[in-house]
Amino acid sequence: MKSDIKKLVVFPTDPLIIYKNKGEIKERYFNPENFFDEIHVIDVSAHELSDNDKKELSNLAGDKKLFVHYFHSDGKISSMLLKKVILEKVREIHPDCIRAYGVFIEGYLASYCAKKLDIPFVLSVHGNYNHHKYLVMRKENFFLGLFHWTFILLYLRRIVKQASEVIYVYKQALGTTKNFTEKNHQHIIYNKVFFKHAYTKDIYSPKRHKIFTMIYIGNFYKVKNQKFLLEVIKPLDVKLILVGKGHTRKPLMKYVEETPELKDKVTFVEAVTNKDLPKYYAMADCLISATFIQEIGIPVIEAMACGLPILHRKPFKGENVDPVFDAMYLIDFNVEAFRKAIICFKENPELLEEYSKRSVDVFETISGDKMEAKEEKVYETLLKD
Repeated sequence: MKSDIKKLVVFPTDPLIIYKNKGEIKERYFNPENFFDEIHVIDVSAHELSDNDKKELSNLAGDKKLFVHYFHSDGKISSMLLKKVILEKVREIHPDCIRAYGVFIEGYLASYCAKKLDIPFVLSVHGNYNHHKYLVMRKENFFLGLFHWTFILLYLRRIVKQASEVIYVYKQALGTTKNFTEKNHQHIIYNKVFFKHAYTKDIYSPKRHKIFTMIYIGNFYKVKNQKFLLEVIKPLDVKLILVGKGHTRKPLMKYVEETPELKDKVTFVEAVTNKDLPKYYAMADCLISATFIQEIGIPVIEAMACGLPILHRKPFKGENVDPVFDAMYLIDFNVEAFRKAIICFKENPELLEEYSKRSVDVFETISGDKMEAKEEKVYETLLKD
C-alpha cells in the first residue's frame, strides 16, 4: 500500500560536495514548490559528506526532509557498476518518482532503477549532444569526448525513451533527443534564477562606470572561450571581469600578467556563491559571452535578472534558436565584430538602456518562480491519481 508521504529519489549531475564547493545551493532546487515530503539523493562520489555539509545542503529540499545516500565511487565506469546496489536502496526507499539531472551516468542509473521498479522517471536534458561530443573532443579533452560519444551511442536513446517526462533547460537542448519522446512529454523549463533586477536603475544610468566594464561568469574550460574575449579587448579601453574555476584559469592569468595590453584590464574572481552574484553583476555594464556551447547559460539568465544588457555570439548554423536570444545584442563570431559591438555599446548609452530593458522584459517571462511552478506542474500531472 502506497504511503501518503510523497518521496522523490534524485540522481544529481555531480556529487553534492561539488554543489557545496561551487556555492550552488539553491532553495528547493530538488523540490519545486515543496511538492515532495522527502527528497532522497543518491550521492555517487569519492567524498562522503559531513553532517555540517548535509545541514548546509538541506535547503535543496526546501522546507521538507533531505536524505543523502552515499555510494563510494572513484570514477564514471565504477559508478555504472554500482547500479544493482543502488537499485536495492531505491527499492527500500519506495519513491513515487525518480529524477535525473542529466543524461550521462546519472541518467543511466536513474533509468535503470525506474525500469526495474516500474517507477515514473523525469529526466533533465542540458545540451545538444550531437554538437557537444565533437566540441569536447576538438576543444577540451579528446578522450573525455570519446567517452561521451561512446556513451551517447550506446545509451542515450534508451535513457530518454525510458523517461516519463523530459525537461529541456533551453531550446537548443532539443537538438539531440526530441525525436525520442512524444512532444506532449517534452517541457522547456529554464534553469531557475530567483534574484530580481535590484540594480536596474544603475544600469539604466547613462554613466554607470567610469571605464566600460564587462563580465563573464563560467568555468574556465576551452569550450567557454575566455581566451577569445582576452584577444578582443587588447586594444580597447575597457575592463573585463572573469568569474569561475577550471583548468584554463591559471594559464589565462599568466597570459594576462605577461601581456602589457591586458595587465590592468582583467580581474579574475574565483567561484561566487549565489547570494553574492548580484553584487558582481552590479560591477559591470554588460555581460559578454563567446562560448562555443549551444546553450542559454545560467549566467545569462542571472545577468538578465539584474537588468544587464547581453553581448553574445550569434547562434550557429543549425542551432535551435532560443527565444531568449531576442533580448541579446548578437555578434558575428570573429574578433573584429566583437570589438565593434563593444565600442557600439560603450559609446551609446541609449543602446545600453534598450538592451537592459530587453533583458528585464525577457527575464520576467522565465523568472525562477514561473519556472518552479512549471516544474512542480510536471510532477503533479505525472503523479496524479
